[in-house]
Amino acid sequence: MSAIPHLLCVEPGVYRSGQPPPTADSISELAGLGITRAVKLNSGTDSLGPCITIQQFDLNLWDQLVEPDNDELHRAVDAIVPGTLVHCENGNDRTGLVVALYRLKRGWSKADAESEMLDNGFHKTELGLWSYWRKQNEKDWI
Repeated sequence: MSAIPHLLCVEPGVYRSGQPPPTADSISELAGLGITRAVKLNSGTDSLGPCITIQQFDLNLWDQLVEPDNDELHRAVDAIVPGTLVHCENGNDRTGLVVALYRLKRGWSKADAESEMLDNGFHKTELGLWSYWRKQNEKDWI
């Protein structure tokens, strides 16, 4: 059983989850997966050991309820490379949106990316995130 909440493999070398607990077990698990970077989508600090570089993109309550910054989301998606864990507090909404946008960048159809996003716990009640997603065009991410 994983020490990290909602841990899922996005593709080889790229994972998504909720906030990893700063424990020896979770740090060891991330190292075993080859994780060397984290794309963190919530505020606060992480303590994931000295071998993980954290890039923080704070998608706050305003972003969730009204609409996130387009440039910030592009930077977050561009930061995802092999060896990356994408996470927010629970790993459902902010993480789901960023992974769906990453899927568009990787050539997925919007319908397939949306289906995966919803299947992995995204809540349409996050009105800012959902509104942002609905406005996206596949060609803007390739």
